[in-house]
Amino acid sequence: MKKINVKIIYFLSFLLTSIYLLWRVFFTLPWNGSLFQIIFGILLILSEIISSFTAFIFIYNKSKFKEISEPKVGKKSFPDVDIIIATHNESYDILYKTVNAACHIKYPDKKKVHIYISDDSNREYVRKLAKEFSIKYISIENNKHAKSGNLNNALKQMSSPLIANFDADMIPFSDFLMETVPFYITNFKKISKKNLSKKIKPLGLIQTPQSFYNPDIFQYNIFAEKKLTNEQDFFLEKLMF
Repeated sequence: MKKINVKIIYFLSFLLTSIYLLWRVFFTLPWNGSLFQIIFGILLILSEIISSFTAFIFIYNKSKFKEISEPKVGKKSFPDVDIIIATHNESYDILYKTVNAACHIKYPDKKKVHIYISDDSNREYVRKLAKEFSIKYISIENNKHAKSGNLNNALKQMSSPLIANFDADMIPFSDFLMETVPFYITNFKKISKKNLSKKIKPLGLIQTPQSFYNPDIFQYNIFAEKKLTNEQDFFLEKLMF
């Protein structure tokens, strides 16, 4: 019943949006106005068409979402993991929270977790922070390629089969690696509704959702931190109906 209701909502959204766009194209363009009005009227309609098309693609992709069961992996199978924290000009307080969280990530063998803070500004307080937490510090001088140059420089000094990349203001959950690493370890079997086994190829990349504890620009400007969902969550979390 729930899936049927969702399909009805999708259909009505598509139908009403299509009717609206047709009305906009055939009945609202200011053909009798100045050249300025006509040009910007057309540009406005084009922007509405593109945004609507993007929304339909988003809905279509969400409808194709499939749950994947987490594979069961023995603790001895967990490989070494390198964690990169790339920093540019973040303050000590911001970096401290990220590094502290990374150092408290759960893992079967903590010796296999290698944490690097990659500093593209060669700052002394970042070096001291790395020493404080007993993690590895990497610096780069004359960085011409911004963040990508910083990361590439760090990657040259790492050797683990898996890499987790955190921005300087990211605070990972303690079970981040326990939730993501098993998908990389080996092929695993997913049991379908018909109790059939289907092999799934190993993954090359996992992008996890992000949740922000600080309000975004819309929440902040209208004082609605407790009423509106953070804008990033709309794109990064699974929609629920």
